[in-house]
Amino acid sequence: MPSDGPKELCEYVRKALPLRARLVGRERLDDLTLIAVTEWPIQPLMDARRGSGDEERILDSVAQSVARTYESVRGAEQRYGFLWAFVLSSAVSAIVQLVLQWWLSRPSNRMKMAAWQYSMRGGS
Repeated sequence: MPSDGPKELCEYVRKALPLRARLVGRERLDDLTLIAVTEWPIQPLMDARRGSGDEERILDSVAQSVARTYESVRGAEQRYGFLWAFVLSSAVSAIVQLVLQWWLSRPSNRMKMAAWQYSMRGGS
């Protein structure tokens, strides 16, 4: 994890997750949170009304994208089967909701998210 990157967000997510979602482990939770940061659709969420169907569709799309990206990177874990997929899916959904709460809580968090994305995508 970058030293001045989304470490605070990873910590926020880990602390706020329900126990069942923490079963996937700290490293996986941080990986999933970092993927959520890179996949986070800043402009579409800023344009969507809070609590609207559009927002729900966007968040569902983010959760699916996070899960797909994680599975493509960590495909070997699929051998654990249905139960693991269920636990992982539950964790991803919870992480996306927590990232949304964090993102909406302060305008400065939205700026941080944009800066992190820029940095993670190879910007200076």
